[in-house]
Amino acid sequence: MEKRERLHDFIRSCYGIDKVRLMVALTVLVVMATATFASLDSGFASSYDSDIEDQINSTLLENVGSYAGIFSVTVTASVNPTGTLAIISLIGVIEKSDQYFPNAKWLEGPRHFLCATPIIRTAANLPISTPAVTVILTIVTIALYVVRSTSVSKALSAPTIDKIEEFSGYIVTVALSFMPVAMVRTVQAADIGETTQKVVSLGTYAALLFLSLFSAIFNLIVYFVIHNCLDAVELLAAAIPVKGMNVVVEILKAILHLTLVVLQLVSPFICVIIGIIFFIISLILLRWLNVLSVYYTHIYVKPLLRKVFRRHEVSPFMHKKFPGRGRRKYPELTMAIPAFSMNRRGRLVKKRELIWLSERGGEPVFIKVKPLRRVKEITLEELNPLHREIYLQKTLRFTRIVSEDRTVEIIFSSEYNDRWEVMLERFGLKDYSVVLDRLADEEKVTFKNWWEKLKRKMFKPKNTIEGGAQ
Repeated sequence: MEKRERLHDFIRSCYGIDKVRLMVALTVLVVMATATFASLDSGFASSYDSDIEDQINSTLLENVGSYAGIFSVTVTASVNPTGTLAIISLIGVIEKSDQYFPNAKWLEGPRHFLCATPIIRTAANLPISTPAVTVILTIVTIALYVVRSTSVSKALSAPTIDKIEEFSGYIVTVALSFMPVAMVRTVQAADIGETTQKVVSLGTYAALLFLSLFSAIFNLIVYFVIHNCLDAVELLAAAIPVKGMNVVVEILKAILHLTLVVLQLVSPFICVIIGIIFFIISLILLRWLNVLSVYYTHIYVKPLLRKVFRRHEVSPFMHKKFPGRGRRKYPELTMAIPAFSMNRRGRLVKKRELIWLSERGGEPVFIKVKPLRRVKEITLEELNPLHREIYLQKTLRFTRIVSEDRTVEIIFSSEYNDRWEVMLERFGLKDYSVVLDRLADEEKVTFKNWWEKLKRKMFKPKNTIEGGAQ
C-alpha cells in the first residue's frame, strides 16, 4: 500500500496527475472499449477465395495507416481540442458536400482529396459532421481564444472551462482510436456474393482490437502530456506581469494548431514525425513546467478565485490537497499550508519546491512529501543556518516568513491574510512591519543628514581676495 502511494505521489509530482484526471481518463477508456467489444458482429468470415483473402489482408493494412493519422489528430487536439473538433466537423461536411451542397461543384476537388487522406476520410461518418455543429464549434473556439487572452480570465477558466475542454479531449482521443474497429463490418463469406462490402477474419479483427486498445492508451498519454504542457505555459503567461503576454501566447498557439492541421492534410508523414518530436519535448519540459504552474497556481490563481467566489469564507489551515501519506504520519496536525522556499538549501529543499507549512511547539515547521522518499520534517533552524531574526510579513501578493536579508524566504498564499493575528500567535514570530518602520526611520535620518550637508555646501560663504588689482 505504501509503495503504491509513493508511486502515485511520484507521478503526480512529476506530471501533475491527480486522482480526478486519472479516473476520468480510465473511465472514458473502459466505457468506450466495452461499447466497442459489445458491438462486435457474431459472424466472422470462415471460408473465402483468393480475391476475398486479398481484401481481408488490405483491411488491416489500411487501418494501420489510419492509426498514424489518429496520432496526428491527437497531437493537434492536444494543442486545441475544441478547434480540432471544429476542423474535423468542417472536413466531414466537405466530404458530404454532395448531400449538403449538391450545387457546389467547386467542393468536389477538396472532397476527393480529403476522402483519400488517412483518418480524415472517415470524418464524414462522425455525428459532428453537420453544418450546424461546425458553426457552433467554430464560434466556441474563437470565444475560448478571446477568453484566454487576459490574465484574469485565464485564471478563472483554468479550473472550469479548461477542465471541461481537457476531459472532452479524452473522449475524442479514445473515440478516434476505436473508430477503425467500429467501421469494419464482419459478415459470412457466403453472404458476400458480388458486393464490395469489406470482410475480415477473426485474426484480423483481433489484431484491430489490439491496435485500437494500444492506440487509445498511447494517445491518451500523448494528449495528456502535450495538453498539460501547453496549459502550464498559458498559466505562466497569465502570471507574468507583462501586458499582452497572454495575447502573444494565444496567437502562437493558434499558429501552431493551424500548422499541424495543414501538415496533416498535405504531408501526414511529416506531421507524425513532428508530433513525435513535440511529444518528447513536452515530456521533458512538463516536470519543470508543472513545478512552476503549481507555484503560480497557489500564489496567484487560488487567491484570485477566492476573492471572486469565496470572499466571505475563512481560509482553512488544513489544506484539502495535503497528501494522505502526510496525514497518516502526522495525524495530530491542524495546519498544512502549501508553501514555497525561494532559496535552495542543499538537499533539504529546492527553489520553489512545494513544502507544507505547519506549526509545532509554537514554532513553524515544514513537511516535505517527496516522491519515493519518506515524509520528512524540516525545522526553521535548518532553513536558517546563519541564525537570522525571522519575521512574518504580509504583502499584497503573498505572505512570507522572511529574514531581513532574505537569506530565509518562505512564501505562501495571501488567502491566509485574514488569519494574520492567529498565525503571528501560533508561529511565535514578529511582524515585519517593525523592520519597515525602522528602515523608514533610518531613511529619514539619512535623508536629513544628506540635506544638511547639501545646504552647507550650497550656502558656504565665498573666500574674499585680499588686496585690489594694481
